[in-house]
Amino acid sequence: MNCLSKKFVLGMMKHNCHNWIILFFSLFMTITLHAGDVHIFLLKNNQAFIQEERVFPVEKGIRKIRLSPLPKELNFSRFFILPMTDGVTLNAIEKSAPSISLGKLLQRNLNKRVRILMDNGQYVSGWLIDWFNSGKRLYLKTDQNQPLFVEVELTRSILFEEDSVFFRSQDFYSYYDMEVASQRKCQAQFEFGYLVDDMNWGVEYMALLNENEDQCLLLSWLYLNNRCGMDFPTARIHLLVGEPYIYTDYSRWYSSLLNYRGLLPGGIYEDYEVKDLVDFKLISLKRPIHLPVDNHQKITLFPARSVNVKKEYWMPVSGNPIEVNAWININNSKEDGLGFVLPSGMFQIYKTHGTRKVYITSKEIENTHVNGEINLALGKVEDIDAVWHTEKVDSVGKDSLQVKYELRITNKKDKPVTINVIVKVFQETPLEIVRIADKYAVLSSRRLFFTVDVPAHEEKVVNYTILEMVEKDDD
Repeated sequence: MNCLSKKFVLGMMKHNCHNWIILFFSLFMTITLHAGDVHIFLLKNNQAFIQEERVFPVEKGIRKIRLSPLPKELNFSRFFILPMTDGVTLNAIEKSAPSISLGKLLQRNLNKRVRILMDNGQYVSGWLIDWFNSGKRLYLKTDQNQPLFVEVELTRSILFEEDSVFFRSQDFYSYYDMEVASQRKCQAQFEFGYLVDDMNWGVEYMALLNENEDQCLLLSWLYLNNRCGMDFPTARIHLLVGEPYIYTDYSRWYSSLLNYRGLLPGGIYEDYEVKDLVDFKLISLKRPIHLPVDNHQKITLFPARSVNVKKEYWMPVSGNPIEVNAWININNSKEDGLGFVLPSGMFQIYKTHGTRKVYITSKEIENTHVNGEINLALGKVEDIDAVWHTEKVDSVGKDSLQVKYELRITNKKDKPVTINVIVKVFQETPLEIVRIADKYAVLSSRRLFFTVDVPAHEEKVVNYTILEMVEKDDD
């Protein structure tokens, strides 16, 4: 790292603890960012960290450079500019007031035509007649001579067509100046980093189950809508998966980053790359995209692939009638067709019947790392019936009972099933599992687990005997 980078990072350590994202990416991307690239790191809560490079002509000496466009409401604790050219330093960043006040701008355009982009993406237009509440509410007349009141807080921009003046409704102070000092005349390169709050995004998965329900075709998409007010002609998209750890002592964290060993060679896939860091992962799409303002995009996250699935049947025994529920489990492993991190998102399951697909269920999943599992409940199974009752109770001393239960399961399916039985919940922990014929049982947290294999179109009866404690009435 050169001395300028060190000065920048040390300066950033003076800010509050919210700056950890900026500090990390400034160090990480200083090495990897190529000239002209704009990198967008998608974070939680529809936030995104933007990193880009810009080139400005500079003269020898000290001068001011106007920056535009930038985010509408820039937070200086989450914004940096780093000079990348030797002999060029950044003295200060200043927020400049507009050359005309909002009141004067509205006064100048009275009885003139305005065009307004609303927050829902629709345009309204008309003739500016008057304004109220210091310009926060505009009174217009439409082309049909109808009165129209527009709340400025609900608009994204206003274009005064006569003067060609563009007004950002949420931030009238839209320009920034930076003062730079240069030892020579040159084309100076600067690295920019800033956080935006309106990068709406989400991940969606679709699993198409085959007829046997032992495999699925898994597809995935990244949905992206740029509403931060800036257009990005060429953007490289990255997803941050996990929570980076941050030391409370910045000096410790800074020294650990300088000797960083957590950046490992990542997995290289057809459309994206995954890099494993110590406590989080970085998913990078290989193909740059155009990311205009207010434009919904559906981007393939990874190509469709065949994935092994496991269907399980679970039956809690606690009263009649007994419901049997089906679950689909997907193991995130190479052996089952995956083996790479899956970002959190909406997971949908469909059953395929020839060329048709029938929706079954959906669930929001968390980040799923390698060897993790995705479990989705499919709901009640209609063609497996079960009844349960107490068959016999014998006293064993004065503190325990030997209770015999009978469980009767009828499988109406055309294929055999294995059912996971949960006997719950004992009032007291059973003293002993006396007998479950030909079955291996596990007792945990006052729940008894065992499995039952039931052939197709057959009935299976399972008897189990448990030595239980006598329930005592509270005095």
